[in-house]
Amino acid sequence: MIEALRRDAFRQEEGRLVEVGKEFDAVEEYRSNNRDEPGSVDLAIALTFWDAWVDQVHHGFQQNFYQGIGESDWSALAREIAGQLEGREPISNVLILKHFRRHSG
Repeated sequence: MIEALRRDAFRQEEGRLVEVGKEFDAVEEYRSNNRDEPGSVDLAIALTFWDAWVDQVHHGFQQNFYQGIGESDWSALAREIAGQLEGREPISNVLILKHFRRHSG
C-alpha cells in the first residue's frame, strides 16, 4: 500500500488521473483475504483515505466532500500517509483523522 500510494501521488501530479487507484482493488482484496494478520488503525485510515481519493479523482474533483482538502492536496497527503506507514508512526494529521478515521459506536 505504501508504494501504491506514492505511485498514485506521482500519477496525479503527472496528470495521469485515469491510472490513480489502479492498484486499490488488489490491496483491498489482499487485506480482506488476510484478516488474521495484525491489523492496524493506521492501515484502515490509509485505505479509507485512498478509497476517497480515488472517488474524488473519478469524479473530476467536482464535488469535494472533504473540507480543507483541495485537488492538489491529495498527493501530498498520500505521501505523508505512506511515510508514516513506512516509519511505523501513527497517522497524526488532524485533517486526515477528521475525514478518514472510522469512529466506532
